Amino acid sequence: MASPEYFNKFFNPSEDMQNYVHLLNIGTLSLPSGRLIAADPLVGLSRDTPPFTRTVPAGEYEVVLCILSDDPRKSYGEYAAARVCFTNRPAVRFEQALTGTEDPEEVQAGESFGFPVDTGLACFCDPRVCAALCDFEEQMQQEKPDSDLYNDLWCDLLEENARRYPDYQSDSGNWLNFQIPGTNYHLPLFQSGYGDGCYSTYWGLDEEGSICQAVIEFIGLEEEYHTILRKQARKTFQPDGQQANGKERIASRIATLRGIVQQHPEGHLPLANRVELYRHIGNPVVVQRILCECCKKVYPLWEQYVCKEQSFLRLLRAANDFLYHNQETPEEYQATREELASQAQQLSNYANYYGENARSITAYAIVKLCYSILCGAEDVLLWEEEEYEGEDDTDSNYFDPDSLPPDFIAELAYVGQPGAAGTATAPLRREYWLWFLDMAETLYNHPQQEYLTLPEPAPEPGKTLFTRRQSYMDGNYPLPPLTEMIRTIQEHLQGIGWDKTEVTINIFGGISLFLSVEKGTEKQMVPAPDKLYNLAANLRKQMYNRCPAEGAWMECLLTLTRRGDFTLSLNYDDREALSREQSLDTFAASFKEFPRSHLFTPTWWQNLLSYDTAYLLSAAEKAAMLQIHIDGNILSVNDVPLEFPLSPNALVRLLGEERLAKGYSTAKDYDGNPVEYNRTSFLLWNDAGIMAARDDEDYNRIPVLYLQLLERTETDTSVPLPEHPFSGTFSLDGHPFRYEEGNTIRSGRFEITFSASAKGYVEIACPSTRCHQFPDHHYRTLLQENRRLALDDKEHIRALEKVEARGKEYHPGISNKKLLLQLSKDYLVHAFTALSAGYAGGKSEKYLRSILLDPLAEAVLKRYEYRKIAATDLLPIVSAFILLNLDPRDFGKFTDRLKASGVRDFMTDTLIRYKLPGWEIADTTVFPEWKAWLTGNPFPRETDAPGAEESPGGCDALIISHAILKIRNKP
Repeated sequence: MASPEYFNKFFNPSEDMQNYVHLLNIGTLSLPSGRLIAADPLVGLSRDTPPFTRTVPAGEYEVVLCILSDDPRKSYGEYAAARVCFTNRPAVRFEQALTGTEDPEEVQAGESFGFPVDTGLACFCDPRVCAALCDFEEQMQQEKPDSDLYNDLWCDLLEENARRYPDYQSDSGNWLNFQIPGTNYHLPLFQSGYGDGCYSTYWGLDEEGSICQAVIEFIGLEEEYHTILRKQARKTFQPDGQQANGKERIASRIATLRGIVQQHPEGHLPLANRVELYRHIGNPVVVQRILCECCKKVYPLWEQYVCKEQSFLRLLRAANDFLYHNQETPEEYQATREELASQAQQLSNYANYYGENARSITAYAIVKLCYSILCGAEDVLLWEEEEYEGEDDTDSNYFDPDSLPPDFIAELAYVGQPGAAGTATAPLRREYWLWFLDMAETLYNHPQQEYLTLPEPAPEPGKTLFTRRQSYMDGNYPLPPLTEMIRTIQEHLQGIGWDKTEVTINIFGGISLFLSVEKGTEKQMVPAPDKLYNLAANLRKQMYNRCPAEGAWMECLLTLTRRGDFTLSLNYDDREALSREQSLDTFAASFKEFPRSHLFTPTWWQNLLSYDTAYLLSAAEKAAMLQIHIDGNILSVNDVPLEFPLSPNALVRLLGEERLAKGYSTAKDYDGNPVEYNRTSFLLWNDAGIMAARDDEDYNRIPVLYLQLLERTETDTSVPLPEHPFSGTFSLDGHPFRYEEGNTIRSGRFEITFSASAKGYVEIACPSTRCHQFPDHHYRTLLQENRRLALDDKEHIRALEKVEARGKEYHPGISNKKLLLQLSKDYLVHAFTALSAGYAGGKSEKYLRSILLDPLAEAVLKRYEYRKIAATDLLPIVSAFILLNLDPRDFGKFTDRLKASGVRDFMTDTLIRYKLPGWEIADTTVFPEWKAWLTGNPFPRETDAPGAEESPGGCDALIISHAILKIRNKP
């Protein structure tokens, strides 16, 4: 078990570390038996507490605490580690101290064993000292039955010790060297880092392998030390913008950044450079104004490409006014910041509803701007982001607005690409970032002057289209009938001089339509064209179908200018605002034609229907009204086009409340026991007969939709069972859908896969596969099954090795070594097949690294234990290690095995040299096609790579070619 090797660095701090790393000697520890215990002194010490298995010479030893603090007054500090030295010899390595009661099977990769702390205190102890403490505590309780060590003794002693030795102690005390009454035993106890937790102990070993010290680590020493350095860097940081020649300094810095943008292959300005610029500007308000101008830059794209709804414009104007025209008191100032963040939080759901399409992510930028205002731009200055090490915001393989700054989200909206950066959009990116730098320099020099101007929002309407989710934040109007209505009116009014026209449409007991035109101050009624009546009825029906539970509007007012600008005001619920009085029977008839849910039915209308609730919309009726169409590259639900991957919020708006369900596949392990694998989260709409699978990489994305088209006669645990089959309409390319058992068909960018008829569902996916030899469903299944098999192989190998170590036979008639030979081969095949399938199926490198890189590395090393890997099998393995950035320690183990095997090849050696610059490269290769592709000049296209469709488990050639591209593109 590996353990930290930096203890020596912190317990012998160099001169430059001594301002922040402090050593505190708290006296001696008694070890009369030479056996060491590490435990919580209040709840972890008993007569049965096991000591560590290894022993040290009996004696008295000093305990030293390592405290991290930047306080020159020594009033506080973080108790990061404790050490006891048994000799004067230095430790050259560390290993974990164990009691012998640990189960290695219970510890996960990257974890270690430790002792629990529940009272915020820890200690070193000896079994004899522990027994003496138990005797003393029992004597206390005999004399005073309700007494306890802490409240009746240690609490006062800790406070007294703090008064006597105040350095790095609070008033209540943080350490104590307790001498057990009636003995010469000393028990040092001390604060356990941040408090309760589970903490590991390490033996320090000298050059001869003998124990020379023991260390408890409470806080990650390196991480906490760097946190202090970051805080100090912020205190001592001198922004260019606050220097006497600040304008010249900022101008010079921005000129350098322009060069970076011009030279960047994707036209991008990296996050690290922007953070540096923001820090040197030195004024958080100016930084927030820069972010605001980024949002103002892209807002027109919202109204041009998404919709005319202006809630986000009003929010952006409020933020802009706050930043540029604020004259509030400090209390009002903070309240306004919180109000902006509150409004952004309310609108964030609607931003999610729009999905992650090319232009609608403008909404995310405005929401993030308000959050940035609330936190004083800390989210872009990144002073408090302990894990930030200069990564770029283009490093992610998927769009995650929560982790991206508003300036970058605005860039993605500007270029129309919500994913990661790419050279195809480099000209637009470069244009945006050069504009950004010009704007930032202008704002620094003239901070009170707005760079861009926002349009004035239209007056907020009363009973309008935007009071309901069926049209509020839905991306756009039902354009075909609305566009046709506008065109019909314009053609009808040709030859008539007019500035503005209004059309009032009342659809109760028939259609009443009134058309008026205005010229200057004059207004007159004109006859409406007959075609307009049908178009109005069609508009109402289409809007209703988007969300039937919300009902249909009663009256509509369309206002149109000669230039083609329009507003649409709708009355859904206000009986008194209707232009014509209606009878009670008319309301009942309208409700029967367009039933609503109880939630969207006003009280006065409910009273009309109270004796006949059958008019209210039932779940079955809602399900039957669902219309799902796939036409080319567009999937629509009730005529609302949806972007893939889907947003859960978008589906909830269309289908109603969901139910969370779990799916899983089943198999049997080597011992015949049933196992569950491929556990997947689903959103389930029972009445609609629809299931949606959440993405393994991001639960806020839905890449696969299932429709239960037939009654199930067979259980399938991998996809949850809805209570009712899908009863709506499903069409493909304009034709009713036909069930084709076991088949996969493609329509545009969609793949539709049919289950067996006994399962009765169809799967709709919009895959992002890198290899198109097989359907996306094939790669997903192959990844899931082989990953499960690889994990089974791993456990089986462990069991076999345990049996082998005991000298027993696992399977009668077959030697353990023969079984291990076969299992190590299976382990490697299954791990690599899963990785290859995942990569071919479009899974991100980050995701594959998290779930498969460690098993693959372990499988390779395990295979080397029992047989050498042939040179012909090594190239895809080494390529995977390069592509997914195998940990240097594991990569070193692999190359050590490779050296020992004597296998050398030009291709594998070239890839290894990418991570190990000193690695020698052989002249010969068993991969002449790949060598020609690698050394070709000019470098050939990826599509010309050899064996582009050759792998049965995915595309080995794809992994190899991408690894070669990676090393060729290395700076």
